Amino acid sequence: MAQVNENESEALAQLAQATELLGQGLQLSLSYSLVEKAKLLSYELVEAFAQFDTGSSSQYLALYQSCCASSDLKALLDATYKDPMASRKAALVRLHDQMMEKSITTNLVAGQLFTDVCNILQEGQAWQKLSILQNHLELVKELPANWQIVVLQHSPCRHYLYGAVLDRPESVAKKTDKSKPTGPIPFSKAKIQRVKVDPSQLDDIIEAMRDHRFEVMTTLLKQEYQRTIVKQQERMLESIGEVAQPLDDLNEEEDESELQGQFDKILTDLEEYMKPLTDLLDIDIRPPTASSYAEGKKEKAGAVEVADTVVLLADCQLLELPLEALTMFESHNISSMTRDLSLQMIYHRHHQEQLTPEELKAAQQAKNAIPSRIPGARDAAKKQAKYIPLDRPIPAGYLPVDTNNVKFMVDPHGDLVEDDDDSPMKIFDSLYNKYNQQFTTRWIGITHLDHEPSVCEWETYLTDSSSFFFYGFEHLLSYLSPDKLVSLDIPECMMCLLYDSCQTGKSFTRRSINNVLKQQSQLSLETPLCTALMLSLAGVKCVVANQWHCTLPENSVNVKHTFHDLLERGRTTGVSGRLLCNPAMRQAIADAEKEELEREQREKELKNTADKPEEVAEPVDDESASVAADVELPEEKEEPEVIKKRQWYNMVTYGLPNLIVTQL
Repeated sequence: MAQVNENESEALAQLAQATELLGQGLQLSLSYSLVEKAKLLSYELVEAFAQFDTGSSSQYLALYQSCCASSDLKALLDATYKDPMASRKAALVRLHDQMMEKSITTNLVAGQLFTDVCNILQEGQAWQKLSILQNHLELVKELPANWQIVVLQHSPCRHYLYGAVLDRPESVAKKTDKSKPTGPIPFSKAKIQRVKVDPSQLDDIIEAMRDHRFEVMTTLLKQEYQRTIVKQQERMLESIGEVAQPLDDLNEEEDESELQGQFDKILTDLEEYMKPLTDLLDIDIRPPTASSYAEGKKEKAGAVEVADTVVLLADCQLLELPLEALTMFESHNISSMTRDLSLQMIYHRHHQEQLTPEELKAAQQAKNAIPSRIPGARDAAKKQAKYIPLDRPIPAGYLPVDTNNVKFMVDPHGDLVEDDDDSPMKIFDSLYNKYNQQFTTRWIGITHLDHEPSVCEWETYLTDSSSFFFYGFEHLLSYLSPDKLVSLDIPECMMCLLYDSCQTGKSFTRRSINNVLKQQSQLSLETPLCTALMLSLAGVKCVVANQWHCTLPENSVNVKHTFHDLLERGRTTGVSGRLLCNPAMRQAIADAEKEELEREQREKELKNTADKPEEVAEPVDDESASVAADVELPEEKEEPEVIKKRQWYNMVTYGLPNLIVTQL
């Protein structure tokens, strides 16, 4: 027994020495911006601390994920800046990489040229997102207290999947009075788990998801072509005076059923792949008292929106999958949810430098001194007619989005040939007029009725905006090349709403002609995930975008819901994204508001009745009373099983969940 205790003490001493050396090496790696070294050391620290110190191991797991995200973003940046002649930033990035490769033999990193190149790159938003702060272990303390940060990350060999729930120390979230006794140290809520997984299973799920996206695109394009042919036949028959017979052989319902079956299969495989980990983290993310929507619905209606915000941090492979559809995120207590790449990225989005009033005034004067390059910007700023002020205070921990500086692009090429009730122009015009008095009065943008915007206009409207709204066909990178998008420095653009991924025959033809001149490496960057990551590198705080192709009615429903949530109701971006993925919760909130309104109306009627003189009530016989009692007590029905439709999880939110639209 003594030998066992001695061996245990020696092992603990060696573990302490190893962690101390690994920690020192990690700090040196971060101070010299050696991301790859920091990635290896942070992973070793995760394995060293393990379950002995869940708080430290979860923080090192978040650091390891930030290092992996930095490497992935650097690879994306290199692929985007493949041609050094494309821009000044592309040339500087290529020069920096060449000097780093030859640093061992030439020691160029010690020269003034390397320092100047790093300083110039550090001024851009993209390079700032790649850097890992030395105080990364303290970043969670700077984030709002109601955020529940969940980390999902694979090991370097992808044979293990880690999951963690980060803890925000209570001492930082809420300062205590020094005059009062401190008391016991609060229990850490941090948790970390590791499960063994099969990398080939994950590859199969990702491949199935990519095939599903392609199948959705081809199916919707086929249906659009069939509808166009039918309309052309109807017009031809009407021109010769004959009545067109309705066609029932479009098979749209069968196609949708097949697509839904594919999505259900992917979701089942994903649940099976994540089940060993979700079973361990489910109790922390989804409390047993509100483990499902059916249980939460039986609670008070006022508890619908009372919940913490879930910020899901996952690696690039998991971000390609519909993670919001997992069972552990079905809790009725989760009212707000977003996804992001790493803790470092979410911190960069949320962190804002606190300027003094003098610095803020000087910055505003310098901004006003530069005339806007957007036509009509000055006239829009002077609009005061029918402008109703909005009283919407911003609570602590939330960030405002100025509705007076929103720019938009709606169907810039006029790709919709046939008239449609769900066309982008009709939907946008109706919403623009509906919210014109308080929100959309000073919005500026371009539609195909004006002219086709140039690349310079795309860059200008993205740069000079607090929020950017795109509603059209195809995807954003078919209008603006990836190198142009990443080169933008737009930290003042708080929100970017992309309602794209619809297709018509005209838009598909235009995109196909443009793709002929592109290489495969360029086409591989034109994905929804890469678009969100590029906008994040450019400095956008929140990105709302489709993950696969959709129809015009699906896009119009999402646009209407988003405008209703963000503008009319003043909800945050996280709540709006959560309601898009959970229509049952939206209906529950509507029912709760309706019941509250009816209750207030009944109380008002009772109050009015009490003020009137009393009237003699008519006697009620026993038979009628029993009938009334039978009517008031209906039989309880079982909750039907909710079918997760694939359209619910198409629109996802990247970035900050605490943005509120208001007037500034």
